[in-house]
Amino acid sequence: MFDFKNLTFRYVSAKKHRIEIQQAVLDGVMAERERLALSLHDGLGRTLTNAKLLLEGDERNRQAYDMISKAIEEMRGFARNLMSETLTRYGLKAAVQDICSDFANVEFYPFGEDLRYDHQLEQQVYLSVNELVNNAIRHSGATIIKLWLRLYTDRISFTVQDDGCGFDPDTVVEGMGFHNLRNRLQFYGGSINIDVAPDEGTQVDVEINITPKP
Repeated sequence: MFDFKNLTFRYVSAKKHRIEIQQAVLDGVMAERERLALSLHDGLGRTLTNAKLLLEGDERNRQAYDMISKAIEEMRGFARNLMSETLTRYGLKAAVQDICSDFANVEFYPFGEDLRYDHQLEQQVYLSVNELVNNAIRHSGATIIKLWLRLYTDRISFTVQDDGCGFDPDTVVEGMGFHNLRNRLQFYGGSINIDVAPDEGTQVDVEINITPKP
């Protein structure tokens, strides 16, 4: 007689093991992102800031001063992409507001409560929003990008909509960034829907249901 009970146990054990491996990989990635962001902020950031202070007010070195100022801004942006200090301190709403504030043509519409979630979940949502907004900035040619963020006790959802060039989903190959985005969302049981057509802009809707802790 076929042992369905044993087969089910093996399936559940294999699934649990796979989830544990995925969680360990995510833990390692997030820890490395934190380490790199801290190194940039406390190491390179301080060095550049000190160099800028030495040149401040010296018109003979104005060009070097301006170059260092630009390098500091780029370094801060890179560090924020790795790990948002605002997210760690104040949560998703404030961190997503930071992303939108970097661009004059991005409008932000928050809804729901100013809630805190599992730290890794917040990180993944932040990275996903950042990925979608920056993709729209770089590739869509949009004049306006709108971002809706909805925070509730049982779910997180967000929508990124642009009025750009759009694309034909049947002919455009999904890039690595979007592939990684799908993987991040799937790990947390999230769903993603893309509404796009050539010359009609793009709208991406993401929803993640929050499983209550036992």
